[in-house]
Amino acid sequence: MQSNKTSLWVQTGQYPSFPTLDADLNAEVVIVGGGITGLTTAYLLLKKGIPVIVLEAEKIGHGTTGFSTGHLTAGIDADYSFLQSRFGPETARQVAQSMMEAINCVERICLDENLDADFARIPAYQFTEDPKQVKELEDEIKAAQEAGLSCEAIDAVPLPFSVVKAFRLDNQADFHPLKFVQGLSQCIRYMGGLIFENTRVTDVDDSEPCVVSTHNGPKVRARQVILATHTPVQFNMVQTELLPYQSYVVVAQLNGQEIAKGLYWDTLEFYHYIRTYEADGKKYLVVGGEDHKTGDRERDINEHFERLEDYIRTHFGNLPITHRWSAEFSIRLMDCLSLAGVPLEKINSLLRVLPAMGWYLVSLRPCCLLICLPGWIIHWLKYTIRPGSIWLLPPLIWLSKTLTLRTVSSKIAW
Repeated sequence: MQSNKTSLWVQTGQYPSFPTLDADLNAEVVIVGGGITGLTTAYLLLKKGIPVIVLEAEKIGHGTTGFSTGHLTAGIDADYSFLQSRFGPETARQVAQSMMEAINCVERICLDENLDADFARIPAYQFTEDPKQVKELEDEIKAAQEAGLSCEAIDAVPLPFSVVKAFRLDNQADFHPLKFVQGLSQCIRYMGGLIFENTRVTDVDDSEPCVVSTHNGPKVRARQVILATHTPVQFNMVQTELLPYQSYVVVAQLNGQEIAKGLYWDTLEFYHYIRTYEADGKKYLVVGGEDHKTGDRERDINEHFERLEDYIRTHFGNLPITHRWSAEFSIRLMDCLSLAGVPLEKINSLLRVLPAMGWYLVSLRPCCLLICLPGWIIHWLKYTIRPGSIWLLPPLIWLSKTLTLRTVSSKIAW
């Protein structure tokens, strides 16, 4: 069977179209980027009564979001044992809490808006096939439990091969990322938000008001701008802290083979992540991995796909390959934490240009909180909180409770 270079999500959904920006507009908030990060931000702000315009360079959801694997998990690349050792147990606990709130956010939106995004609560499993990695996995189990996650050590996973050690993480989820984005876009339109596709942002002037310029001429003036663009538009010092990674996905059709629904990933340096999906009566095995720094050309791109196909054959048998794709997914900050705020060289423009990056939508929480806060607190924050730090979360969470602001975060992982 010949494989399809289009992602499984693009092939199994129908998506609305939106116009291209063709005239100057004014807005309270402009969100640059029409993936899950940008659209979830727009949805949450509209729910607070804040007018929003979303500008997408190509088509809604067809960037990183449409080429992910739709895992929703509190598991992180950096590992909780690493976060504990580098930043302390309280930071690890805050990260775990944000991750679980992210999954809850996606579920809540699906329920509140009746979105058919194939959202399902399932367990997640991390495992090792190498006896030398048992101690590392045991340390991660202990750290995850101390961070407040519901998990336990086990000796087997519901996959058709043996493992040496594993742990199960309860109450995780998977979904169809593009169906979710499609549903969000319809909600945004219904609530009065504006979405423009094929509208590439070329410049953001953070004066008062901000002026957002687009490739075909029209401009949007706004009080605040959120850059939900994977990396910030234009060069700034934030980009020196980013480590872009490329990842690969291969999908095989399960011909009668039953694999328990779950999220699975191993402990290899170039780890594999696994899930299943069913569409039109067909069951698929979705396997990703082979991550490497973007621009590393030591191997041909086809070799990464071939290695994933070899992994499928070795662990699951000779299944027919139906899809394979690759995209730049893991924008990893050097300190392994998410970021929301402004570049330090633009400290005086705090709350006007807010990058949101790292762990996808987790950084939405401080962004939405900052936009919703009243002016006197904004003035206080300018001089008391260093933007871009994970410790933005505790004071902002306290403020949200004190001021009865209901804002949440969300996260989509590979």
